[in-house]
Amino acid sequence: MDTSRLSAKLQRFFLREAEITGEVTFFVRRASKLSASLMLRGLVFGWLANPLASLNDLAAFFQDHLAVSVTAQGLHARIHRATVAFFKSMCQAALMDL
Repeated sequence: MDTSRLSAKLQRFFLREAEITGEVTFFVRRASKLSASLMLRGLVFGWLANPLASLNDLAAFFQDHLAVSVTAQGLHARIHRATVAFFKSMCQAALMDL
């Protein structure tokens, strides 16, 4: 697969697919500065950068790399059953597209 096709697939996955899945799994219940796409990118790339990252580390990652101001407590509050369903669906979608 050439890099332009891979780039398009990754953008579609981390942006459009994340937003659609966020709605379907009820992860997104209302408009928020921390969208499904931002949550996915922040946690995936934050943990890739530091697999042992704490919620404080992840909050700093969101600020530094995604320009989203969120506290560790704010991240903690967003982790619930719908979040698990969202990430499970996103992992399944990623594996289906291999």
